[in-house]
Amino acid sequence: VEKPSGVLVIAVDKDNFVTLVRERRLPRKGEPELWALPGGLVDGKESSEKAAARELLEETGMVGDITFFARRTMQSRTIWDLRCYIAKKAKKKEEPHDKLEAKSVPLFEAVQMALEGSIENDFAALCLMQYAYRSNRVEIIEKELDSRLQYD
Repeated sequence: VEKPSGVLVIAVDKDNFVTLVRERRLPRKGEPELWALPGGLVDGKESSEKAAARELLEETGMVGDITFFARRTMQSRTIWDLRCYIAKKAKKKEEPHDKLEAKSVPLFEAVQMALEGSIENDFAALCLMQYAYRSNRVEIIEKELDSRLQYD
């Protein structure tokens, strides 16, 4: 059985801010406030790269230079073949088509949210941390991890 494909997009603007989305609703009592990377299903014969650009535009109204970043390679029980893309130089082009709330946060804050469990998908959280690391922003990861870990 072929798994449906899905995409996530780390949209990074010129100031190194990352755009996150969530449904416009108040969390239920006791429910954490979770944010997500823009993303969704790949439609029909659409390439995953085109799906990433489409989902970014639909959910945030943004466009950017889309490049492949990572793919979840472990055998998952989920139905997804999930890929993450980076949209560099992301900028607003139009109003979003989807009725989602969006916010842009500094990369370090997105990493902090990932470490705190405020990012909806574990693969998205890992991609955010790995993107910060690969962007030579190791100090972001070290600062956030050092405050959470105790060393001898």
